[in-house]
Amino acid sequence: STSPFLTSTPGQVWRMVGYLDMTCTDPTRQCECPDTWQKFTSPRSCGKKTTGPSCDSLRVPTFGASYQKVCGSFRGYQYGSPDAFNTGSTVIENGYVDGVSITYGSPGNRHHVYTYVAGVYQVTDVATCPCTQGLAAPSFVGSDYYCESGNPASTLT
Repeated sequence: STSPFLTSTPGQVWRMVGYLDMTCTDPTRQCECPDTWQKFTSPRSCGKKTTGPSCDSLRVPTFGASYQKVCGSFRGYQYGSPDAFNTGSTVIENGYVDGVSITYGSPGNRHHVYTYVAGVYQVTDVATCPCTQGLAAPSFVGSDYYCESGNPASTLT
Protein backbone atom coordinates (compact mmCIF):
# COMPACT_ATOMS: atom_id res chain seq x y z
CA SER A 1 0.00 0.00 0.00
CA THR A 2 0.96 3.64 -0.02
CA SER A 3 3.14 4.02 3.04
CA PRO A 4 5.50 6.63 4.41
CA PHE A 5 8.18 5.27 6.71
CA LEU A 6 8.17 7.47 9.79
CA THR A 7 10.47 7.69 12.79
CA SER A 8 10.10 9.55 16.06
CA THR A 9 12.09 10.30 19.20
CA PRO A 10 10.55 11.41 22.51
CA GLY A 11 9.47 15.05 22.41
CA GLN A 12 9.94 15.33 18.65
CA VAL A 13 7.60 15.20 15.70
CA TRP A 14 7.34 12.29 13.27
CA ARG A 15 9.82 12.48 10.40
CA MET A 16 9.34 10.77 7.04
CA VAL A 17 12.50 8.89 6.06
CA GLY A 18 11.09 6.94 3.12
CA TYR A 19 8.06 6.41 0.94
CA LEU A 20 7.06 3.42 -1.15
CA ASP A 21 3.80 2.89 -3.06
CA MET A 22 3.81 -0.74 -4.14
CA THR A 23 0.12 -0.85 -5.07
CA CYS A 24 0.77 1.37 -8.08
CA THR A 25 -2.65 2.98 -7.71
CA ASP A 26 -1.83 5.66 -10.31
CA PRO A 27 -2.06 3.90 -13.72
CA THR A 28 -0.18 6.76 -15.41
CA ARG A 29 3.13 6.03 -13.67
CA GLN A 30 5.48 3.10 -13.27
CA CYS A 31 5.23 0.75 -10.32
CA GLU A 32 7.94 1.40 -7.72
CA CYS A 33 8.94 -2.20 -7.00
CA PRO A 34 12.39 -2.78 -5.49
CA ASP A 35 14.86 -4.26 -7.98
CA THR A 36 14.74 -7.80 -6.62
CA TRP A 37 10.94 -7.91 -6.55
CA GLN A 38 8.42 -8.72 -9.25
CA LYS A 39 5.50 -6.58 -10.49
CA PHE A 40 2.02 -8.06 -10.53
CA THR A 41 -0.85 -6.62 -12.55
CA SER A 42 -3.88 -7.95 -10.67
CA PRO A 43 -3.90 -6.59 -8.08
CA ARG A 44 -1.25 -4.02 -8.95
CA SER A 45 1.44 -4.84 -6.43
CA CYS A 46 4.98 -6.11 -5.89
CA GLY A 47 6.19 -9.42 -4.50
CA LYS A 48 9.18 -11.69 -4.25
CA LYS A 49 10.32 -13.49 -7.39
CA THR A 50 10.94 -16.89 -5.80
CA THR A 51 8.54 -19.57 -4.62
CA GLY A 52 10.95 -20.98 -2.01
CA PRO A 53 12.29 -19.45 1.18
CA SER A 54 14.15 -16.23 0.58
CA CYS A 55 14.99 -12.89 2.12
CA ASP A 56 14.58 -9.79 0.01
CA SER A 57 15.59 -6.62 1.82
CA LEU A 58 14.50 -3.09 1.22
CA ARG A 59 16.79 -0.65 2.99
CA VAL A 60 15.28 2.61 4.23
CA PRO A 61 18.09 4.92 5.39
CA THR A 62 17.43 7.29 8.28
CA PHE A 63 20.28 9.64 7.30
CA GLY A 64 21.74 9.62 10.80
CA ALA A 65 18.49 10.55 12.56
CA SER A 66 18.07 8.80 15.90
CA TYR A 67 14.67 7.26 16.60
CA GLN A 68 12.80 5.15 19.12
CA LYS A 69 9.55 4.52 17.22
CA VAL A 70 8.70 3.43 13.68
CA CYS A 71 5.34 3.89 11.95
CA GLY A 72 4.08 2.65 8.59
CA SER A 73 1.41 0.55 6.93
CA PHE A 74 1.34 -2.63 4.93
CA ARG A 75 -1.20 -4.36 2.68
CA GLY A 76 -0.67 -8.00 1.77
CA TYR A 77 -2.28 -10.26 -0.82
CA GLN A 78 -2.35 -14.01 -0.37
CA TYR A 79 -1.18 -16.05 -3.34
CA GLY A 80 -0.62 -19.79 -3.39
CA SER A 81 0.01 -21.49 -0.07
CA PRO A 82 1.91 -19.32 2.39
CA ASP A 83 3.52 -21.22 5.28
CA ALA A 84 3.32 -18.74 8.19
CA PHE A 85 6.21 -19.67 10.55
CA ASN A 86 6.56 -23.17 9.00
CA THR A 87 9.55 -22.23 6.83
CA GLY A 88 12.25 -24.49 8.29
CA SER A 89 14.14 -21.58 9.90
CA THR A 90 13.96 -19.75 13.20
CA VAL A 91 16.87 -17.41 12.46
CA ILE A 92 16.29 -13.69 11.82
CA GLU A 93 18.87 -13.64 9.00
CA ASN A 94 17.03 -16.38 7.07
CA GLY A 95 13.50 -16.76 5.69
CA TYR A 96 11.84 -17.49 9.05
CA VAL A 97 8.39 -16.28 7.95
CA ASP A 98 6.14 -16.32 4.93
CA GLY A 99 5.28 -12.66 5.17
CA VAL A 100 7.02 -9.36 5.84
CA SER A 101 9.55 -8.76 8.58
CA ILE A 102 10.48 -5.26 9.74
CA THR A 103 13.94 -5.12 11.26
CA TYR A 104 16.72 -2.63 11.89
CA GLY A 105 20.46 -3.05 11.84
CA SER A 106 22.63 -4.62 9.17
CA PRO A 107 23.10 -8.18 7.89
CA GLY A 108 24.51 -10.26 10.72
CA ASN A 109 23.23 -7.77 13.30
CA ARG A 110 19.49 -7.43 12.64
CA HIS A 111 16.98 -6.67 15.39
CA HIS A 112 13.29 -7.50 15.11
CA VAL A 113 10.61 -4.79 15.19
CA TYR A 114 7.44 -6.43 13.81
CA THR A 115 6.35 -9.24 11.48
CA TYR A 116 3.29 -9.57 9.26
CA VAL A 117 2.60 -13.29 8.77
CA ALA A 118 0.56 -15.07 6.06
CA GLY A 119 -0.96 -18.46 6.89
CA VAL A 120 -2.35 -20.90 4.35
CA TYR A 121 -5.79 -21.42 6.00
CA GLN A 122 -7.89 -19.96 8.79
CA VAL A 123 -8.28 -23.49 10.21
CA THR A 124 -5.88 -25.85 12.01
CA ASP A 125 -2.76 -26.73 10.01
CA VAL A 126 0.99 -26.56 10.67
CA ALA A 127 1.27 -23.77 8.04
CA THR A 128 -1.38 -21.58 9.66
CA CYS A 129 -1.14 -18.88 12.28
CA PRO A 130 -0.08 -19.79 15.83
CA CYS A 131 -3.62 -19.00 17.05
CA THR A 132 -4.94 -21.87 14.90
CA GLN A 133 -2.31 -24.37 16.09
CA GLY A 134 0.33 -23.41 13.51
CA LEU A 135 3.97 -23.26 14.52
CA ALA A 136 4.85 -20.71 17.20
CA ALA A 137 6.76 -17.55 16.36
CA PRO A 138 10.54 -17.71 16.87
CA SER A 139 11.65 -16.41 20.26
CA PHE A 140 13.11 -13.17 18.84
CA VAL A 141 9.65 -12.32 17.39
CA GLY A 142 7.83 -12.86 20.68
CA SER A 143 4.31 -11.43 20.41
CA ASP A 144 5.34 -8.64 18.03
CA TYR A 145 3.51 -10.00 14.98
CA TYR A 146 0.16 -10.11 13.22
CA CYS A 147 -0.92 -13.29 11.42
CA GLU A 148 -3.85 -13.81 9.08
CA SER A 149 -5.01 -15.92 6.16
CA GLY A 150 -7.38 -14.88 3.40
CA ASN A 151 -8.49 -18.50 2.91
CA PRO A 152 -11.39 -19.56 5.18
CA ALA A 153 -11.45 -23.08 3.68
CA SER A 154 -9.30 -26.06 4.65
CA THR A 155 -8.16 -26.64 1.06
CA LEU A 156 -6.54 -24.52 -1.64
CA THR A 157 -9.42 -24.95 -4.09
